[in-house]
Amino acid sequence: MIEDYSRLGRRMIKGETGKEEARSVINPGRDGWVYFHPVHTTGWSVALMVFKDELTATINARHASIIYLFAFTVILLSVIIYSFASILLRPVNALAQQISSSSGGQQERFRGKHSDDEIGLLITNYNGMIETINAKQEELKEITQRFKYAFMAANEGIFDHFVESNEMYASDRVFDILGYTAGEFQPSDTKWIEMTHQDDKESTAALFKSAIERGSGFTIRSRMIRKDGEVIWVLTKGIVVELNESGQAKRIVGTIADITDQVKAEQAIIELNRTLEEKVADRTKELEDSILELKFAEKALTEAEEKSRLILENAGEGIVGIDTDGITTFVNPAALSVLGFKASDLIGKSLHAITHHSRRDGSPYPREECPSYRAAKFGEISKEAEEYFFRADGSGFEIEFTTNPVLKDGEIIGAVIFF
Repeated sequence: MIEDYSRLGRRMIKGETGKEEARSVINPGRDGWVYFHPVHTTGWSVALMVFKDELTATINARHASIIYLFAFTVILLSVIIYSFASILLRPVNALAQQISSSSGGQQERFRGKHSDDEIGLLITNYNGMIETINAKQEELKEITQRFKYAFMAANEGIFDHFVESNEMYASDRVFDILGYTAGEFQPSDTKWIEMTHQDDKESTAALFKSAIERGSGFTIRSRMIRKDGEVIWVLTKGIVVELNESGQAKRIVGTIADITDQVKAEQAIIELNRTLEEKVADRTKELEDSILELKFAEKALTEAEEKSRLILENAGEGIVGIDTDGITTFVNPAALSVLGFKASDLIGKSLHAITHHSRRDGSPYPREECPSYRAAKFGEISKEAEEYFFRADGSGFEIEFTTNPVLKDGEIIGAVIFF
């Protein structure tokens, strides 16, 4: 008793003739016989089902001659179907042949004549399907090319790993990174670990195993051995795209990139930083020593300045300092006493304009002719010059003074006047 029609279908596909006892799918509970016969010119088979209850009722109600009539009718129907099948199904056969002959690449539309009946509708739908398939193929081709160029630009290889069967696809770039020609070895996780540097085998295997068990992605930075023995650094990234029933990784897709130059650059930076740190430490020590020396020098300078100040303040003769423009920079108490000015009256101001602006007869005394200014400006030494100075109260007096230029690193920075 047939309940699964697959066996019947296989016999019909083989072109057999016969009958099978079967249970109806359309009318559950009703059994009958299925008669089948091939239509050789078309490659089709015709099947007809006769229910037992109907046949039994007919036999019981009528004579056996009706059975012969029924059989004749079946044979006649088969002949009629056979006659019309070659005509009606000719477009379908042509369409079937075109489908069978179609392979990869652009699919061809059916260009034969077709009517407006069901067969014509089938051909129309087929042509529409072919147009859709061709459009999707072009779209897929464009996307594939885009990804191909993107990975070429990134200089990365691609792998697709089926965990349970341990099958792995690797792009040509993967082989190239490892120094092999495309397809020179069969990629697998075992082969991958085998080509990994001895010091990174254990950690790499552990990361692979953990990613598979957790069903999550991973990023591995490790060393690998090329075919020629060269050690390179690679960055392997993987994402899980399919899980099994246990939630573990079933399929992993990822990329591999050669990062040897990057790692070398990082190592160079680390070494440079280490060297810089050493140099900074050495320089810091030098600066600390220099600062200590500077502090000693500052202390000595402060003490020297204090001594100079004490000498200036306690000197019995007047001492005045001016810069190269004749501006007063310092004046001691003895000079202030002789001139009758306060320090604030002279510091930062032209000494010549305040105390030496005119001659005894009241005529103007040009600054350019003043011995003190010329000593500060041009380095001319003036000894025991007799000039006429003016006090704060406007009175004048005869004065004898000596002016010496002040030099620093061989350059004139002013002059000192003694009187």
